[in-house]
Amino acid sequence: MGQYFKIVNLTKKQFIDIGGLGENNKFSGLGSGLNGVVLGRLIASPGQWRNAPGLLKLYGDPEEHDVYVGMWAGDRIVVPGDYDEPKNYSLFPSTYVPEENLYFHVSDNPEYEDITDKVIV
Repeated sequence: MGQYFKIVNLTKKQFIDIGGLGENNKFSGLGSGLNGVVLGRLIASPGQWRNAPGLLKLYGDPEEHDVYVGMWAGDRIVVPGDYDEPKNYSLFPSTYVPEENLYFHVSDNPEYEDITDKVIV
């Protein structure tokens, strides 16, 4: 069967469901295709884009869009799997219960926002 993964921003309490992008959300699909492009744009340093208004228009401007280039830059990003041991993330968010698997924790916790649909608009 295999392990499934999500991309989680612990700082902003947001996540991307790779399967929701229509892609392989197993280990072999991590970082390839759309999920790799999306993650790259989210964590790119925003300073790179300030002098390129055309790129801001294409990839999102913080003044106008919910999702934009660099919005995750400097944040704590993890990629938990559904088979992960709960103890692997005990150092992370204060709302996280160490007995829970982080993959399921973010899906079931209303504090976490699923931004999958927003990154593919």
